[in-house]
Amino acid sequence: MRSLVKARNMALTDSVKAYVERRIEFTFSRSQHVIQSLTVTLADINGPKGGNDKQCKVLVRVNGLPDLVIVDRQVDLHHAIDRALFRASHNILQRLKRKQHTLQRRYSHRTFQPESLSELSQLAK
Repeated sequence: MRSLVKARNMALTDSVKAYVERRIEFTFSRSQHVIQSLTVTLADINGPKGGNDKQCKVLVRVNGLPDLVIVDRQVDLHHAIDRALFRASHNILQRLKRKQHTLQRRYSHRTFQPESLSELSQLAK
């Protein structure tokens, strides 16, 4: 899994980058084998005005599934990061379960039907 952390309209400090990378490792530990790449973009929407303006955008590219984009805005940047990563991880796990369930349903009705009595007698041996 490749991960990239970017920032828009704000400085990306080493401590924030390290925090995001730790959260990515922890949050996606169960699904990292299917993730091709993960991009986290942090932004300060309103600048120094304040308010609900810290944004975390997570783009996840997954093998065999459509890309996933999660955007979360909070007053605190760390809360936005935690919430966006949790939502992305939860969504990926749900998509994987749904895909597995669909495949199981698609192939569960197929049973072996012998074409002739000779095939059936060969199986009995």
